[in-house]
Amino acid sequence: MDMSGCFSAAVIETDIGASNSCPFSPPPGWEGGREEYLVLMRHRLKTLDWGQRILCCARFASHSPIKIKGQFFLEANEILSALRM
Repeated sequence: MDMSGCFSAAVIETDIGASNSCPFSPPPGWEGGREEYLVLMRHRLKTLDWGQRILCCARFASHSPIKIKGQFFLEANEILSALRM
């Protein structure tokens, strides 16, 4: 996946296809609900590029306000809360 583009840890996009640089946004055409989303996020966390971005967001969220948008905002918030350092 092309991960080019500006990445902001302060704004988390969770809608499908909303961002090719935000690790919490599933790719265009992806289908699934809560459980499939969590599986996707676990898989991404284990990869170098996506994992670094997820951990960067968690670290940023531990000391700065963030905005989580999209259909999987609850799931993204749970993930970030679990990873906060």
